[in-house]
Amino acid sequence: MGDPETGGAMTFDLSKIAAIHTAYLCLVGAMIWGWLRWVGAEITPLTFFVCGLPAVLSLMLAFTSMEDEQQYVVRLMACAMFTPLLLLMWGIGADAPALPRMPWAYGVGAGLLHIAVFVGSVLWIGTATTVVQAEAGVAPVDVGTLRGRLLSLNRIGGPLSVSEAASDALEMTVIFRFRSPGRSYRVLLNLDPSEHRVRVRERASAAGSAPETEAEKSMRGIGDPSFDPTRPNASKVSETTAQVTPVKRQALAAMPLTLSGSAAAVPPDVAASLDPEAMLTLLCAVTTRSGWHWQPAFFGAF
Repeated sequence: MGDPETGGAMTFDLSKIAAIHTAYLCLVGAMIWGWLRWVGAEITPLTFFVCGLPAVLSLMLAFTSMEDEQQYVVRLMACAMFTPLLLLMWGIGADAPALPRMPWAYGVGAGLLHIAVFVGSVLWIGTATTVVQAEAGVAPVDVGTLRGRLLSLNRIGGPLSVSEAASDALEMTVIFRFRSPGRSYRVLLNLDPSEHRVRVRERASAAGSAPETEAEKSMRGIGDPSFDPTRPNASKVSETTAQVTPVKRQALAAMPLTLSGSAAAVPPDVAASLDPEAMLTLLCAVTTRSGWHWQPAFFGAF
């Protein structure tokens, strides 16, 4: 997806994700239908309707707007996560003459298998949909030039620092400097000159720091605002997260980046206003406008 003129094209078609999710839900529906036949449940038109409902819902979501790519993927993943569990509970609770003595054991096993498949799909989607190709028509610079451009970001005056690994010149670490204590956001860049690709890993952590978003403040789960409205908000947050942040095409295209030789620069007001997401967008812009590909990943030493 994407336009070459936007400073890097996304390499994965979101419609493939929709097709894969829909096919998976068709398989789940077929398995529940097979279970009902195996235990001798009465097969009626309602049975076919219920077994096919998750796949139909996924197909409907596939034709919703892709304008917000993240929300599009979230809708599909929510459908793929929860509808099989609901269908599984319905199938296990069916009134049938040949139910095994402990049908819940089959349900637990199937549920754990589904969760494993879902987690695997999250890891796959998280990397497949966040790749950004090198800008079209730009010849890749040599690794020394790209390394110099990344290191030159230390001079733009923004809240970031770029350093090379002492043991490996092809590894670079970028740290965002938070004003509030206890926060850390680091990006590890591994430069692969053979493929002109930069592999990216992110780590965000908080150590007893004040929550910055409503999601961090809330200690309520789904439904808790109604059942437990008096539960207080969190006053401090401690966590470490390995994450993959999609780079928004519009933000990437709008990044006012100037490249000259081994130097990269942005206007002072842009540098001063950088937040972690904007810093990541800047790194992606330097990479893709240097003719290299941007490849996020979840795993790897940090």
